[in-house]
Amino acid sequence: MDEIFGRKNFISNSIWQKKYAPSNDANSLSEDHDHILIYAKDNRSWIPNKIKRSDSALKAYKNPDNDLRGPWKSSDYTCDKNSAERPNLYYPVMHPITGEEIWPKKTAVWRYKKETHFDQCKNDLVWWGKNGKNKVPAYKRFLSSIDTSAPHQCRLTTSTTSTTSTIKGVSECPLTARLFPSLSTLVFWWASAS
Repeated sequence: MDEIFGRKNFISNSIWQKKYAPSNDANSLSEDHDHILIYAKDNRSWIPNKIKRSDSALKAYKNPDNDLRGPWKSSDYTCDKNSAERPNLYYPVMHPITGEEIWPKKTAVWRYKKETHFDQCKNDLVWWGKNGKNKVPAYKRFLSSIDTSAPHQCRLTTSTTSTTSTIKGVSECPLTARLFPSLSTLVFWWASAS
C-alpha cells in the first residue's frame, strides 16, 4: 500500500472486530478481528467524518443544577501528565465553599492552564458536585457543544457491526462479501469529510 499511496499518506492500522464469541473450531487462537489499513489520497486534506452520538451516550448528559445551557456531563479536570512534564498545570485552585487550596496529584496535573481555569470559573463550567463539596473539581461539558465525535481506531462489535451469523447465506463467502454492510459503515466513518 505504501507503494501505491505513499508512506506519508498512511493514516491508521485500524482493527475491526468481526466476531463477538470465540470460534469453537480454532486450533490455536480464535481469530476475531481484522486489520484495515487506511490511507488517504493526500493526508494533508484528509478529515474523517464525525459520528453521531448513540442514545446510550446521550443518556450520560443530565442537568442536575438546572443550567440554562441545557444537559451536560462532568468530565475529568485532570490529565495524564505529571508535574515534571507539565509544571504549568501543577497549581492550586481555590475551593469556592471551603476556601481550601486544592492541588492536583503530582502524577495527574490539571487539564487546563490557570487562565483557562479562571475563565471556566467565571462561566460556571467548574463543577464541585451536587452539594458543592467535592474535593476535586470537574468540567461541565455541554451536549450543545459536542454533537459528534471522531471515529475510533478500533471498532468493536456493536449494533452497527455485521458478523457472519447475521448475514444469512453468506457464511462461506470471502470476508469482503460477509462484511459488506459493515465495510460501508467503515467507509463512512473513515472517509474524508472533504
